[in-house]
Amino acid sequence: EMGTNEPGEIRILTQIAEPEVGVVTTVGETHLEKLGSFSGVLAEKLDLLRGLPRTGEAVVGDEPPELPEAARAIVP
Repeated sequence: EMGTNEPGEIRILTQIAEPEVGVVTTVGETHLEKLGSFSGVLAEKLDLLRGLPRTGEAVVGDEPPELPEAARAIVP
């Protein structure tokens, strides 16, 4: 599990952990004080997928609809 409450934390954690699989179950309006908006939370969570190797596996929930749409742009 990789938690965050400010921009850049998940990117740093993926560099440390070097995950082979990334799972993002959902995205909501949490930690808005530093992430600013739903879009900020979504971008931060998707850093997990950006940190996967080319051979990595991504598992993404289907709610909210913005989540799988944005994930497909990162991991087709």
